Parts: sequence; C-alpha cells; structure tokens
Amino acid sequence: MEEQQEFKIATILAEILDGNNDCSTILDAEFEEEEEYHQTSSAYAKINGMMANLAMSRAQETGRDFKTVLEETQLKIHLKLGEIMAKTIHPGLQVLTKIIVDEEEEEEEPICGICQDEMKAEDDVRAMACKHAFHGQCIFKWLDKKLMSSSFRNFIAV
Repeated sequence: MEEQQEFKIATILAEILDGNNDCSTILDAEFEEEEEYHQTSSAYAKINGMMANLAMSRAQETGRDFKTVLEETQLKIHLKLGEIMAKTIHPGLQVLTKIIVDEEEEEEEPICGICQDEMKAEDDVRAMACKHAFHGQCIFKWLDKKLMSSSFRNFIAV
C-alpha cells in the first residue's frame, strides 16, 4: 500500500516536471485565473504534504524519528521519479552532443544538414559522433520520424 503511495506521488511529480499535468488533479480545484507558476507551486506544496503524511504514518508505525523517516521516504519517491523520468528522455540525447557555434572562428557559418540553413551562435546546435551538426529542433524532428522505423530504433540503440 505504501509503495503504491510512493509510486503515485512520483508519478504526479513526473507529470508536473514533464508538463503533462494541469495540477487540478492534485489540487482538487480549477485555477484558470492563476498563473501556471502558482499552480505548480501549490502542487509541489501538496506533494510535500503527501510525502510528510506518508512519512508520519511510517514513523508512528515503526516508532522511528519522523525526520529520518521523511528523508527515507523522499529518497524512495525520488528514486521512483528517476525511474519514471528515464523513460521520457529523448533517444537523440543519447547520441547527440550540444555544441557552440563560434562565428568568429569559422570562415563560413556551418550549415544544418537537414534544413540547409546557417547555424548561428544563438542556435541550439547538436552534433553526432561523426561531427555532423544540425539545429536541435531539426535533428529531433528527423529522429522522431525515423524512430517510427524499428530498424532505425535498433540502429540507434547500438
């Protein structure tokens, strides 16, 4: 039962961090007029309360110090959160490195291998191990399309 509560709290945290939670599910209220920041802050406060309640019940059951049990509970929840969030990481981040375009060092601005536009210093630029460089948004869109192909998924995994 308590592990289910840990998983529930971790799942809610993951949804908030991933931007998939409108916070009304945890807050039992609608905040249409409030800014998203306030909704998220309220959700975190509610989650911290849920963690504290879970830790309090564990401390009472075991006769242990509340602060120690709270830290253990938070650690377990954050480990579960890490497991949940690891599944959401874009596979492209595993094979791409962020690079900085130095316009002064280059004679010509580098060209994105996908859209063929010049890459500027302020652009999000990603490079593969072979040093081919792309705009981050271009390569991620391209990878999303290619990841639909099981043969390409196997290639990326290697």
